[in-house]
Amino acid sequence: MMWTSEQREAINILNTNVTVSASAGAGKTAVLVERLLKRILIDKVSVDQIVALTFTDAAASEMKNRLMKALLSKQAENPNDAYIMEQITLLPDANITTIHSFCLSLLKDYYYVLNLNPSALSNIISDSDQLALKNEVFDTVLENYDQRKISLLLTHLSSSPLRLDNLSNLIETIATKASSTTDAEAFIVHSVSAYQSYQSLNDLPDVFLHLFYDDLKDHLNQIKNTVINALSFVDNLDESVNAYDQSLWLETLYSEIKTLHTYLDAHNYSAFRASFKELVKLENKTISKQPEYTALRSTLYEHFDTLARHLFSEEELLEQIRTLEEPLTILRDLTLLYYNYYQAAIKKQNKITFNDMETLTYQLLQADDQAVAKSLRLLISDILVDEFQDTNDLQNAIIELLGNGHNIFRVGDVKQSIYRFRGAKPQLMQTLMNEPPSATHKQIYLSNNFRSKHAIVDYNNHLFNQMMNIDGFNSSYNSYDSVTVGTEGQKHDSYPVELHLINKKSEDLSEDHLDLNNAQLKAAYIASQIIELKNIDSNLQWKDFTILVNAHSMKLPLKRAFDDANIPYFIALSDGLYASEGVSLTLAYLQLVYDPSDKLALMSVLTMLYDVSENDIVKHYLKDQDLFMAAKQLVPTLMDTIYKLHYQQDSLSITQMVDEIMLINDFYEQKLSKQNRTNFDVFYNLVLEYDQKHVGLYNFLKISRLNEDAKAQEGSSISNEDNVVNVMTIHTSKGLQFKNVFLMSKSTYRDNDLTSKFSLHPTLGLAIKSSFEDSRLEFDNLIYRMIKRVNHQEAIEEDMRLLYVALTRAQDKLYIVDTISIKEDEEPSYITLSKDEVLRSSFTKWMHATSYYDPSRHLYVEIVQDFNLEQQIKATQLAQPIVKAEVIEHIEKPSYKTTVYPLDLLSDYQATDYGTHVHHLLEIMEGNQWTLEDLQEHSNLPQSSLEKLVRLSHDPFFIEQFNQKTVYKEMPYLYQEGSRVKQGYIDMFAYDNETLTIIDFKTDHLDDASEFISRYQEQIDGYKNAMKHAYPHLEIKAYIYSLNLEQFIGL
Repeated sequence: MMWTSEQREAINILNTNVTVSASAGAGKTAVLVERLLKRILIDKVSVDQIVALTFTDAAASEMKNRLMKALLSKQAENPNDAYIMEQITLLPDANITTIHSFCLSLLKDYYYVLNLNPSALSNIISDSDQLALKNEVFDTVLENYDQRKISLLLTHLSSSPLRLDNLSNLIETIATKASSTTDAEAFIVHSVSAYQSYQSLNDLPDVFLHLFYDDLKDHLNQIKNTVINALSFVDNLDESVNAYDQSLWLETLYSEIKTLHTYLDAHNYSAFRASFKELVKLENKTISKQPEYTALRSTLYEHFDTLARHLFSEEELLEQIRTLEEPLTILRDLTLLYYNYYQAAIKKQNKITFNDMETLTYQLLQADDQAVAKSLRLLISDILVDEFQDTNDLQNAIIELLGNGHNIFRVGDVKQSIYRFRGAKPQLMQTLMNEPPSATHKQIYLSNNFRSKHAIVDYNNHLFNQMMNIDGFNSSYNSYDSVTVGTEGQKHDSYPVELHLINKKSEDLSEDHLDLNNAQLKAAYIASQIIELKNIDSNLQWKDFTILVNAHSMKLPLKRAFDDANIPYFIALSDGLYASEGVSLTLAYLQLVYDPSDKLALMSVLTMLYDVSENDIVKHYLKDQDLFMAAKQLVPTLMDTIYKLHYQQDSLSITQMVDEIMLINDFYEQKLSKQNRTNFDVFYNLVLEYDQKHVGLYNFLKISRLNEDAKAQEGSSISNEDNVVNVMTIHTSKGLQFKNVFLMSKSTYRDNDLTSKFSLHPTLGLAIKSSFEDSRLEFDNLIYRMIKRVNHQEAIEEDMRLLYVALTRAQDKLYIVDTISIKEDEEPSYITLSKDEVLRSSFTKWMHATSYYDPSRHLYVEIVQDFNLEQQIKATQLAQPIVKAEVIEHIEKPSYKTTVYPLDLLSDYQATDYGTHVHHLLEIMEGNQWTLEDLQEHSNLPQSSLEKLVRLSHDPFFIEQFNQKTVYKEMPYLYQEGSRVKQGYIDMFAYDNETLTIIDFKTDHLDDASEFISRYQEQIDGYKNAMKHAYPHLEIKAYIYSLNLEQFIGL
C-alpha cells in the first residue's frame, strides 16, 4: 500500500508520545494495524508487550483479525520462523481490547493489592439487581438520617413532600457520576460547593463570575445586532418616509449599548442594571406602513424583556443562591452516605459494577506509591489508544499512569466526539493538539480523505469551516481539519450534496401527505427517492442505500414507509423489544399513569392508541393553549381513566394495569402486527417476572428505560449482508462507510436539560432551581442559569460533531432530507450564523443558512412541492416540459461558486469573488469582439484576466454564436421531471432554426480538458435536458469554455 508522508510518519515514529488527528476517511485503522505490524515484525516488540485500547469489542476484534491475517501471511513466507509462530500464539490473548476489559484483566492479576475477593471480579451485578440494591440503600440512608433535614430538602425538590423520586434520582445521578471519577467523595462535595453565602457578586467563583458577565454580554449583543439591522433599514427608507425620530432613538440606543459594555467589562453590575433600566424607558414610536421595521422593533423589545427578567438586584441574586446552601449541604451529606453505603453493599454481595472496573484500576495503579504501575511500565513497550476523543478523565489518568513518558500513541478526531452522555471529554485531545511540539510529544495530522468523492469532501470542508468557527463556541475547524481527497478516483463521477426540503405548505402536496407528521413525510419521501433512483439506474441495488437517523424513534416511520413501498430493509435495533409498537405504547401509557402531567407520554398515547393526528392535536391545543384540555376534547374519557389508575397504582399490579391497557380499542388484536405481538408477548412475560419481585410501577419504568439502550434484539429474518436498504442511527454509523447515504435531518435541537429541574455538569457541578417555601414556585437562580447555559452550548457543539459524522459516511452520493413550511410566493427564511441563533437550531437550518450566505457549488438545494410514491413504484415518470418561467431569484449558480484560481488572481480578488466578477462581466458585455478598454470600463479585474476575455471575444466559434442567432445570457430555467422541479441558470445559449448551443464558462484552474469533462459532465447534461424540454425540435450542443485553458470543450 502507498502511504502518504503523514501516514508513514505515524507508522514509524518512536521515542515520544504521539497524538494523531485523523479526520473521517483518513485510513486510521490501516495506519494503526501497520504500526503494530512494524513494531512486532521489524522492531521485534512482542505482542504481549503492547497494550492497544479500542472503543468497542468490534474494533478490537477487527484489529486482531487484521494482525492475524498479516502474521499468517508472513508465516507462510517463513514457515520456520519461531518468532512469528510465537506472535501468532500470543495474539489471541494480547491486550488489544476495550479499556474496560483491560482494566478487568489487571484487577484479576493484582486483586490482592486492594484486598479484593477474586470471585467478585467475575460477578458483575445485573441492571435489575443493581436497581434493587440502590433502592434498598436509599431507603436505609433515609431511615437513618434526620427527618427534619430531609423534609427541608424535599421542599426544594418536589411539589409534594411525600414524593421521593426527585431526591432519589438526584442522589443517584451525583453518586453514579462520582463513581467514574478519580476521587468520588471530592466530586460529591464539589458538585454543590457553588451554593454558598457571598457578600458580593465578585466573591463568586471565577468561572461563574465570568460566565455571568459573558451571558449578559451575549444578551446585550443580541440587542445591539437588532439595533444595527433596524438602523440599516431606516437609513434605506425613501426620503418621503418620516423616520427621523426612529433614527435618533436607534442611534441613542447604539451609543448607550457601548456604555453598557464598558460596565460589563469592568464587572460593574449595579451600574449596568441601572443604566439598562433607563435605556428601555426611552420613548419611541413605530413607522406606519413599514411592517419590516415593526417586526424589528418587536424583536428588539423581546430582547429587552428577556434580559430584564434576569436583572435582579445584586442582593436578590445572592439571596437566591444563599437559600439553597442549607438544603444542598444536606443533599451533599446524604449523597456521601449513599455512596459509601452502596459501595459497602456491593462488596458485601461479592459483586462489582461496570464502573468499578476503571475506578478500582485507578486505585490499584495509585496504591503503595504506584508500585503496580511502576512494574507495568517496565513490561509495556507500547500503548496505543484508538478513538481518543471519546476518552474521559478517569480513563486518561489510567493511561498516563501506565505510560513511561514516551510510549503513548493516541489516535482520534475531536470533530467526531459524540459520546458526551458517556462522559467523553474531547477537550483532552484538543489540549494535546494545541500544545507546542516538544521532545516528549509530537502531533501528526492525517490530511487526506480516502472515502468520499471530491464534492462531498469539499462541501464538508466548506460547511464545517463556517459552523465550527463561530465566535463564542469552543469548537474549531482548523487548517489541518480541512482535508483533500487521497486518490484520483475520488475526483471522477463526483456529484454535489443534495438538500431536499419538502414544503409542508405546498398547495401541490397530495392529500395522502397532508396528514403526515414531519417524520412520516420525510420517510415517505426517502422511500420515493430510493425507488426513483433505482428506476433511473438499474445497476443500483437496495443495499447501495443507507438511511441515517438521529434517534431510534425515527426508525418506525421509515419501517412503515418502506413496508408501504415494498422496499426490503434491515434495521439494526438495539432496543427492538422496547421500540416495537405495542411495547412503546404500553410504556407511554404506564408513564402517564405514574405521572399524569407528562406531556410527551400523553402525545404518544393520543397518536398511537387513539389514532389522533398531530394536526388535530395542534388545532385543539391552539384554542386553549392547554394540551390536557385538547386531550379531553379529543378523547373525553382518557384522563379520567388515567387518574383512576394513578390513584390505584399502589394496590394494582403492573400486570393488572397492562391488562386494562390491552382492552382499550382492542389494540393487541387490531393494531399490532404478528412481529409486534410476538414482542409484546415477550414484554408481558417480563412484566409478570417483575411483578413477582414487587418492584412497583416507578421502578418498573426505571428498569425499562435502562433496558431500552441494551440487550433485547428484535428478531429479524433479514441479515445486514442481504440486498436490503440499511437504516441506523448516526451513532451506530460512526467508523463505517456506505455507497449512497440519506440523512433524515432535523431543524431544531430538543434539549430536555433546558427545562429539567436539575442537571449535573462534570466540572461546574449541580444546577438546581430555587423555590419559595411558602408557594413552592420555582425560578432560575444565577448558578442554575450559568450551568444550563454551558450544558446547552456543549450539547449544540456535540450536535455539530454528530452532523459531521453523518455527512462523512457517504462514498458516492449524499442526500439530506427535511421539511420546510413556506407559501408558494414566499422566500425561505435563514438564521444568521451568530452564536445565539445557532444555539436555537440544528442540522438543516445550519446547512441552509451557510448555503445562502456563502454558497458552495457542491451543494444543490431543492424545495420539493410534491412527490408521488405510488407512481414511482410503478415506473419512472417521463420528464414533462414547463412553459418558460419568470426569472427566479436566489437560485444557486454552481458553475462558478467556490473554486480554486491561479495565485496571481488572488492578489486582488478572493477566490470566491473571482468567478462572480467574470460571469457578471460576460453577462453585461454586449455583442462580441470587445476591446481591453471596453472591459476596463466595467471591471477592475487584473489585466491578464481581461486580456483572456478579449481573446475569447475574437474567437471565431464565439463570434459565430452571435451571427443571425438569438442569444440569452444568465438565463433561468425551470422544468418538471417526474414529481421533481428542476431549476437553475445557464450562462449562455444561442439558437437558430436548427441548433441550440449551450456555453458554460468556467474559471477553475484545471490543467486538462478531461478534468473539466469529468467534473462537470452531469451538470451540463442537466442543462441539455432542460433545453431539450424547452426546445424539443432543436439539436442541442453544449460546450465548456475554460478561461484558464482558453479552450472550448465539447461535451
